[in-house]
Amino acid sequence: MNLCTQCPNLQGLYISTNEFSGKLTSQFNNCTELSVLSLSKNKFDGRIPKGFRSLEKLEVLDLGSNNLTGNIPPVISNLSMLQEFAIELNNVKGGIPSDLWCLQNLKILVFQHNDLTGAIPQNIFNITSLQQLSLVENSFSGNLPLDTWISCPNLEILVLGFNKISGHIPSYLSNISSLFIVNFSVNFLSGHIPRNLGNLKNLKMLGLGDNQLTAEPGYQEHSFLLSLTNCRFLEELYLSTNLLNITIPDAIGNFSLSLKVFDASENQLKGQIPMGIGFLKNLYTLDLLGNNLT
Repeated sequence: MNLCTQCPNLQGLYISTNEFSGKLTSQFNNCTELSVLSLSKNKFDGRIPKGFRSLEKLEVLDLGSNNLTGNIPPVISNLSMLQEFAIELNNVKGGIPSDLWCLQNLKILVFQHNDLTGAIPQNIFNITSLQQLSLVENSFSGNLPLDTWISCPNLEILVLGFNKISGHIPSYLSNISSLFIVNFSVNFLSGHIPRNLGNLKNLKMLGLGDNQLTAEPGYQEHSFLLSLTNCRFLEELYLSTNLLNITIPDAIGNFSLSLKVFDASENQLKGQIPMGIGFLKNLYTLDLLGNNLT
């Protein structure tokens, strides 16, 4: 590719959604004025070039939906202006570089549908500018960081489903008030569902299904459900296939009229289906299959 040599002032290169193939060559290194490099939805293969480190003005690097392999090169952490980094739907392996937290302008990090492994670096949750972290369908393991000094105040989307993450849901999650999508489904999370999740006033979707979660002991056994009735924008609540040995409170009718999906199937729910469900006029999916209801 001679484009970068012939057009030295090129700032945006958008060639997504085409049939380009082959390896990403080091000739992109000559595009030193680039702020946007969008190569998604093509057929590029091979590794992510280490030569991207010369693109010091790069703000958007979109490599999603290709056939890329290899690891995420640590030199990505040197792109200090980077705001969006997407490599979803590839075959990238290895772990997340621990120095990625140095990208303090990063807003969007999309790594879903790859073969990434290892623990999620704790420092990722200290990128104060981060708005979206999507790591769904990889093989991440280890625990989520539990330290209360975690600071990710602008995070809106946190999607970690379909991995091998264990440990507890951190209580500080309720302090990230901008969150509106949280999906931890299909992992190995255990312990109780924090009853302070109701502090997430902007929450629209909460996915906790297919884990080993319980209700918080020492309080009214369904307190986390009562807490979630404070989320007035909540549309989808997924609790299926956990260890919830609780009754469904009649106060479930206090959920917002925005609630459309309530899935608590394959748990140990007991008692009766409360009349309060009848107040949820916009509910279109109610799944209570596989419980001990009477």
